[in-house]
Amino acid sequence: MIERTALSEEFVHFNQSTLFLHYGIHQSEPVIRAKLALAEPDGFLAVRDRGIVAGAVSRRLTMTVRPGRTLPATGLGEIAVLPSHRRRGLLRELMRAHQRTSAEAGHAFTVLNASEGGIYGRFGYAPVTTDSVWTLDPRTAAIPRTAPCEVELLDAAAARTALPPAFDAYQRATPAELAREPAWWRTRFDCPEAVGAPADQHCVLARGKQADGAATGYALWRRPAPWSQETGPAPVIVDEFIAPDHTTTQALLAFFTGLDLCDRVEFRRRPLTAPLHWRFADPRSMRLTGATDRLWVRLLDVPAVATACLTGLDAPLTLRVHDANGPADGAWDIEPGPYGPARTAADLGPEADGLRVPYGPGCAKSRRGAADLELEAGDLAAVLLAGTDVPRLMAAGRLVEHTSGSALRLARALAGTGAPHCSTVF
Repeated sequence: MIERTALSEEFVHFNQSTLFLHYGIHQSEPVIRAKLALAEPDGFLAVRDRGIVAGAVSRRLTMTVRPGRTLPATGLGEIAVLPSHRRRGLLRELMRAHQRTSAEAGHAFTVLNASEGGIYGRFGYAPVTTDSVWTLDPRTAAIPRTAPCEVELLDAAAARTALPPAFDAYQRATPAELAREPAWWRTRFDCPEAVGAPADQHCVLARGKQADGAATGYALWRRPAPWSQETGPAPVIVDEFIAPDHTTTQALLAFFTGLDLCDRVEFRRRPLTAPLHWRFADPRSMRLTGATDRLWVRLLDVPAVATACLTGLDAPLTLRVHDANGPADGAWDIEPGPYGPARTAADLGPEADGLRVPYGPGCAKSRRGAADLELEAGDLAAVLLAGTDVPRLMAAGRLVEHTSGSALRLARALAGTGAPHCSTVF
């Protein structure tokens, strides 16, 4: 029997024990409390058998699906089953309960970070973002000149004010990025370990030509080891690099290429399909040194996601989605949206005056006899959020085309989305 409850002392101790048991991670009780405080008030799922033997934690999130378009989602984390209670279907019951309550709450997705890739695919999840590590040799790197952009080092007090609005602008433009609520930012500065951030990070801020002088981007970085005459140059780790435009990106990269007594700079948690090495005069100055999947997404509301993501659809499309016992299962008709004048300049920018723009497609259970395309629910989530693309799905045999030209129609509707990225830990 799944219990959905508020945070309790018992759950704090269960979480602390399972973190060490499964991952070898020891976190102090204050850190665990700070992390769990970001969950929904009644978001603690538990199974009892003379104490908690399985549990998970849910969070209410907001996720960007297309630049400027967001949808509600539920994050699931802290998933654990004690070894003494494995092979009893407890994980399956936890996942079903979580997906049911998330769908009832009107959330379009549920998302998680998968410790083992083979577990969550059977529950309808698919990887959408990939974190990559790029290593820069600052001794050989040269950055072409670009428009002026101020760069400054911030102390912790100034970072509290400057970082949230800079990140918000990036988040709204980046598919799969999660919004950071004020409570997340307070935790980030007061107890960084609770949101997966090192305690010794420094901040460099960039200010482009903003009329109000606001920040346009930033980077959080650290030196894990000091320079000494005995050990020589030391590495620099860049844990978060937020730069939504070319000028800001170049200015921040120039800062890191100018650091003294540094033999390499590691840029971590970068989106794989938006590499930085093309920014350098010699692209070999930066090389890919690691990659792993990051955010896994489970689709709950096909009409909501299709309407938000397929605004570029130019002809009707019917999708047959396989989702055993899930809400996405069935055939779905997607109709192009009607076109009309841009609503306001505030919506679409000052250049939108006089333009005709799509209001958005319609999506409903199919009334047609046959589907144009056929795929699994997880693959549909991945392709709609740009975690993969139509040609790759077809080449892997994961997207079946029944109507000639329909795959190209879907690809056109998704073109120009941008690289998905999720830098927010939950």
